[in-house]
Amino acid sequence: MYRIDVRDIIGGGALIAFGALCAFVSAGYGLGTVRNMGPGFFPMVLSVLLVALGLAIAVPALMRSGTSIEVQWRNVLIVTAAIVFFGSTLTTLGALLTVFLTILIVSFASALTLRQAAMTGIAMAAGIWLVFILGLGMTIPLTPWSY
Repeated sequence: MYRIDVRDIIGGGALIAFGALCAFVSAGYGLGTVRNMGPGFFPMVLSVLLVALGLAIAVPALMRSGTSIEVQWRNVLIVTAAIVFFGSTLTTLGALLTVFLTILIVSFASALTLRQAAMTGIAMAAGIWLVFILGLGMTIPLTPWSY
């Protein structure tokens, strides 16, 4: 047992770090004023809110006890492999097949059965088609034959 809640401190710290990075990047754009907002105004507001949320999570965690963190390295490797698979096969297999197979790979790190993973993969592939092709009109290759 730790004297502090390490999990919330790490989570809050990650939010603070990401919010600070986004604030740093958005400060390079013109912020403008509240009345005449520049392109960096809204990202800066969101960044500040993210830092505030991180502080709201991390600071109280300094005053309560927590449990140890157990990293499940097998699951970390499976998810990392799925990300690498997705990035390396998207342009050759197309979005639908790549998303479906990525979901199947990730399912080995979860409690999903093969049937549940297949159904989730089909639903995600359909969602990709609905959102990006029908909704946004993007021209991404959906299958290996659509190049």
